[in-house]
Amino acid sequence: MGYAGGSKHGFFIQLKKKVLAIQNDKPKATKQKKRKPTPKKSSNTISLVLTKELHERLNAKALKMEFKSTKGKYSLYDHIIGLGAQPNSVDDLVIAMSIAYSWMPTMLDVYASDKKALKKLLPVIRKLGAIKNIEQFEKQEGSIEEWLVALVQAINHSVVGVSKTLHIFFPKTIPIIDSRLLKAWTNIFAGHYKKEPQLKLPSTVPQNSQRFVRVYMQYWKLLLYWDKNIGSKDMRKLEKPLYWIGKS
Repeated sequence: MGYAGGSKHGFFIQLKKKVLAIQNDKPKATKQKKRKPTPKKSSNTISLVLTKELHERLNAKALKMEFKSTKGKYSLYDHIIGLGAQPNSVDDLVIAMSIAYSWMPTMLDVYASDKKALKKLLPVIRKLGAIKNIEQFEKQEGSIEEWLVALVQAINHSVVGVSKTLHIFFPKTIPIIDSRLLKAWTNIFAGHYKKEPQLKLPSTVPQNSQRFVRVYMQYWKLLLYWDKNIGSKDMRKLEKPLYWIGKS
Protein backbone atom coordinates (compact mmCIF):
# COMPACT_ATOMS: atom_id res chain seq x y z
CA MET A 1 0.00 0.00 0.00
CA GLY A 2 1.37 3.44 -1.02
CA TYR A 3 1.56 6.77 1.05
CA ALA A 4 0.78 10.11 -0.57
CA GLY A 5 3.56 12.69 -0.55
CA GLY A 6 6.51 10.31 -0.33
CA SER A 7 7.81 7.37 1.57
CA LYS A 8 6.39 5.81 4.75
CA HIS A 9 9.34 7.26 6.70
CA GLY A 10 8.67 10.77 5.40
CA PHE A 11 4.97 10.49 6.26
CA PHE A 12 5.72 9.79 9.93
CA ILE A 13 8.21 12.67 10.11
CA GLN A 14 5.55 15.07 8.84
CA LEU A 15 2.95 13.64 11.24
CA LYS A 16 5.30 14.06 14.21
CA LYS A 17 5.93 17.71 13.26
CA LYS A 18 2.19 18.40 13.16
CA VAL A 19 1.63 16.79 16.56
CA LEU A 20 4.46 18.83 18.09
CA ALA A 21 3.05 22.00 16.54
CA ILE A 22 -0.38 21.33 18.06
CA GLN A 23 1.16 20.66 21.45
CA ASN A 24 3.15 23.88 21.32
CA ASP A 25 0.01 25.85 20.55
CA LYS A 26 -1.66 24.73 23.81
CA PRO A 27 -1.62 27.42 26.52
CA LYS A 28 0.94 26.64 29.15
CA ALA A 29 -0.51 25.85 32.54
CA THR A 30 0.48 28.48 35.03
CA LYS A 31 1.86 27.17 38.24
CA GLN A 32 -0.38 27.98 41.16
CA LYS A 33 1.53 29.46 44.01
CA LYS A 34 0.86 27.56 47.16
CA ARG A 35 -0.70 29.78 49.75
CA LYS A 36 1.03 29.74 53.03
CA PRO A 37 -1.43 28.79 55.75
CA THR A 38 -2.35 31.68 57.99
CA PRO A 39 -0.72 30.94 61.29
CA LYS A 40 -3.27 30.34 63.99
CA LYS A 41 -2.90 32.37 67.10
CA SER A 42 -1.89 29.83 69.68
CA SER A 43 -3.43 29.97 73.12
CA ASN A 44 0.15 29.59 74.30
CA THR A 45 0.72 33.27 73.49
CA ILE A 46 -0.88 34.03 76.85
CA SER A 47 2.25 32.57 78.39
CA LEU A 48 3.85 35.94 77.55
CA VAL A 49 1.37 37.53 79.95
CA LEU A 50 0.91 34.82 82.56
CA THR A 51 4.53 34.85 83.65
CA LYS A 52 6.50 33.93 86.73
CA GLU A 53 7.62 37.55 87.05
CA LEU A 54 4.02 38.79 87.16
CA HIS A 55 3.17 36.20 89.79
CA GLU A 56 6.11 37.28 91.94
CA ARG A 57 5.07 40.95 91.72
CA LEU A 58 1.45 40.17 92.63
CA ASN A 59 2.54 37.88 95.44
CA ALA A 60 4.80 40.52 96.97
CA LYS A 61 1.91 42.99 96.91
CA ALA A 62 -0.54 40.47 98.37
CA LEU A 63 1.78 39.43 101.20
CA LYS A 64 1.73 42.97 102.60
CA MET A 65 -2.08 43.01 102.49
CA GLU A 66 -2.29 39.59 104.11
CA PHE A 67 0.10 40.52 106.90
CA LYS A 68 -1.91 43.61 107.85
CA SER A 69 -5.24 41.75 107.71
CA THR A 70 -4.33 38.49 109.46
CA LYS A 71 -1.84 39.61 112.11
CA GLY A 72 -2.70 37.82 115.36
CA LYS A 73 -5.43 35.69 113.74
CA TYR A 74 -5.53 31.92 113.41
CA SER A 75 -5.90 30.75 109.80
CA LEU A 76 -8.94 28.48 109.67
CA TYR A 77 -8.45 28.16 105.90
CA ASP A 78 -4.99 26.67 106.34
CA HIS A 79 -6.29 24.40 109.09
CA ILE A 80 -9.18 23.13 106.95
CA ILE A 81 -6.99 22.54 103.90
CA GLY A 82 -4.43 20.81 106.11
CA LEU A 83 -7.02 18.21 107.12
CA GLY A 84 -6.71 16.72 103.63
CA ALA A 85 -10.42 15.97 103.15
CA GLN A 86 -11.32 13.40 100.48
CA PRO A 87 -14.70 12.76 98.80
CA ASN A 88 -15.08 9.18 100.00
CA SER A 89 -18.55 9.34 101.54
CA VAL A 90 -21.72 11.40 101.68
CA ASP A 91 -20.63 12.59 105.14
CA ASP A 92 -17.40 13.92 103.61
CA LEU A 93 -19.41 15.81 100.99
CA VAL A 94 -21.87 17.27 103.52
CA ILE A 95 -19.02 18.47 105.73
CA ALA A 96 -17.18 20.04 102.76
CA MET A 97 -20.34 21.79 101.55
CA SER A 98 -21.05 23.09 105.05
CA ILE A 99 -17.51 24.45 105.42
CA ALA A 100 -17.69 26.05 101.97
CA TYR A 101 -20.89 27.84 102.91
CA SER A 102 -19.38 29.06 106.16
CA TRP A 103 -17.23 31.22 103.85
CA MET A 104 -20.32 32.63 102.12
CA PRO A 105 -23.12 35.03 103.08
CA THR A 106 -25.87 32.64 101.90
CA MET A 107 -27.48 29.58 103.46
CA LEU A 108 -26.77 26.15 102.00
CA ASP A 109 -29.61 24.34 100.24
CA VAL A 110 -28.96 20.89 98.80
CA TYR A 111 -31.20 19.85 95.91
CA ALA A 112 -31.08 16.07 96.20
CA SER A 113 -34.00 13.76 96.92
CA ASP A 114 -32.12 11.57 99.38
CA LYS A 115 -28.74 10.28 100.51
CA LYS A 116 -28.48 7.99 97.46
CA ALA A 117 -28.80 11.00 95.16
CA LEU A 118 -25.95 12.71 97.00
CA LYS A 119 -23.84 9.57 96.79
CA LYS A 120 -24.06 9.73 92.98
CA LEU A 121 -22.19 13.04 93.09
CA LEU A 122 -19.07 11.50 94.65
CA PRO A 123 -17.73 9.86 91.43
CA VAL A 124 -18.31 13.17 89.61
CA ILE A 125 -16.26 15.03 92.23
CA ARG A 126 -13.48 12.44 92.04
CA LYS A 127 -13.36 12.75 88.22
CA LEU A 128 -12.93 16.52 88.52
CA GLY A 129 -10.25 15.97 91.15
CA ALA A 130 -8.32 13.72 88.79
CA ILE A 131 -7.64 16.68 86.48
CA LYS A 132 -4.13 17.79 87.41
CA ASN A 133 -2.88 19.80 84.42
CA ILE A 134 -3.92 21.79 81.36
CA GLU A 135 -3.50 18.84 78.99
CA GLN A 136 -5.96 16.72 80.95
CA PHE A 137 -8.37 19.64 81.23
CA GLU A 138 -8.42 20.34 77.48
CA LYS A 139 -8.90 16.67 76.69
CA GLN A 140 -12.03 16.47 78.85
CA GLU A 141 -13.61 19.93 78.52
CA GLY A 142 -16.98 18.62 77.34
CA SER A 143 -17.25 16.22 80.24
CA ILE A 144 -16.04 18.82 82.73
CA GLU A 145 -18.91 21.10 81.83
CA GLU A 146 -21.44 18.28 82.30
CA TRP A 147 -19.94 17.34 85.68
CA LEU A 148 -19.96 20.93 86.92
CA VAL A 149 -23.57 21.47 85.81
CA ALA A 150 -24.63 18.33 87.72
CA LEU A 151 -22.95 19.63 90.88
CA VAL A 152 -24.38 23.15 90.49
CA GLN A 153 -27.89 21.73 90.18
CA ALA A 154 -27.45 19.93 93.51
CA ILE A 155 -25.34 22.36 95.54
CA ASN A 156 -27.46 25.46 96.02
CA HIS A 157 -27.58 26.13 92.24
CA SER A 158 -24.31 27.96 92.84
CA VAL A 159 -21.08 27.87 90.84
CA VAL A 160 -19.32 29.71 93.67
CA GLY A 161 -20.50 27.13 96.20
CA VAL A 162 -19.43 24.24 93.96
CA SER A 163 -15.99 25.76 93.38
CA LYS A 164 -15.41 26.17 97.12
CA THR A 165 -16.62 22.65 97.88
CA LEU A 166 -14.32 21.17 95.23
CA HIS A 167 -11.43 23.32 96.45
CA ILE A 168 -11.68 21.84 99.94
CA PHE A 169 -11.07 18.40 98.46
CA PHE A 170 -8.53 19.43 95.78
CA PRO A 171 -6.95 22.77 96.81
CA LYS A 172 -3.86 22.44 94.62
CA THR A 173 -5.66 21.84 91.33
CA ILE A 174 -9.24 23.20 91.56
CA PRO A 175 -9.67 26.96 92.08
CA ILE A 176 -12.31 28.96 93.91
CA ILE A 177 -14.19 31.57 91.93
CA ASP A 178 -16.20 34.47 93.34
CA SER A 179 -16.71 38.21 92.89
CA ARG A 180 -13.40 39.11 94.56
CA LEU A 181 -11.36 36.92 92.23
CA LEU A 182 -13.17 38.21 89.13
CA LYS A 183 -12.56 41.77 90.31
CA ALA A 184 -8.85 41.07 90.82
CA TRP A 185 -8.53 39.36 87.43
CA THR A 186 -10.16 42.32 85.65
CA ASN A 187 -7.97 44.87 87.46
CA ILE A 188 -4.81 42.98 86.54
CA PHE A 189 -5.53 41.83 82.98
CA ALA A 190 -8.10 44.21 81.41
CA GLY A 191 -5.29 46.01 79.57
CA HIS A 192 -4.41 42.76 77.79
CA TYR A 193 -7.94 41.85 76.63
CA LYS A 194 -7.63 43.46 73.19
CA LYS A 195 -4.50 41.53 72.19
CA GLU A 196 -5.26 38.41 74.22
CA PRO A 197 -9.08 38.02 74.23
CA GLN A 198 -8.81 34.53 75.71
CA LEU A 199 -7.76 36.21 78.96
CA LYS A 200 -11.06 38.08 79.23
CA LEU A 201 -13.38 37.25 82.11
CA PRO A 202 -16.42 39.20 83.34
CA SER A 203 -15.72 41.64 86.16
CA THR A 204 -18.78 40.49 88.12
CA VAL A 205 -20.50 37.15 88.76
CA PRO A 206 -22.83 36.24 85.85
CA GLN A 207 -26.46 35.72 86.85
CA ASN A 208 -26.94 32.90 84.35
CA SER A 209 -25.54 29.74 85.97
CA GLN A 210 -24.86 28.00 82.63
CA ARG A 211 -22.78 30.96 81.48
CA PHE A 212 -21.08 31.12 84.87
CA VAL A 213 -20.05 27.46 84.55
CA ARG A 214 -18.26 28.34 81.30
CA VAL A 215 -16.65 31.40 82.90
CA TYR A 216 -15.44 29.21 85.76
CA MET A 217 -14.03 26.69 83.30
CA GLN A 218 -12.16 29.45 81.47
CA TYR A 219 -10.76 30.78 84.75
CA TRP A 220 -9.70 27.29 85.83
CA LYS A 221 -8.08 26.70 82.44
CA LEU A 222 -6.16 30.00 82.58
CA LEU A 223 -4.83 29.19 86.04
CA LEU A 224 -3.68 25.78 84.79
CA TYR A 225 -1.82 27.51 81.92
CA TRP A 226 -0.24 29.94 84.36
CA ASP A 227 0.59 27.18 86.84
CA LYS A 228 2.39 25.26 84.09
CA ASN A 229 4.17 28.39 82.91
CA ILE A 230 5.70 29.10 86.30
CA GLY A 231 6.57 25.45 86.87
CA SER A 232 4.27 25.02 89.84
CA LYS A 233 2.04 22.16 90.90
CA ASP A 234 0.06 24.12 93.46
CA MET A 235 -2.59 26.48 92.15
CA ARG A 236 -2.95 28.10 95.58
CA LYS A 237 0.25 30.02 94.82
CA LEU A 238 -1.68 31.82 92.09
CA GLU A 239 -5.01 32.10 93.89
CA LYS A 240 -3.68 33.65 97.08
CA PRO A 241 -2.45 36.93 95.55
CA LEU A 242 -5.62 37.18 93.44
CA TYR A 243 -7.74 36.77 96.58
CA TRP A 244 -5.97 39.52 98.51
CA ILE A 245 -5.85 41.93 95.58
CA GLY A 246 -9.57 41.35 94.95
CA LYS A 247 -10.34 41.94 98.62
CA SER A 248 -8.65 45.34 98.66
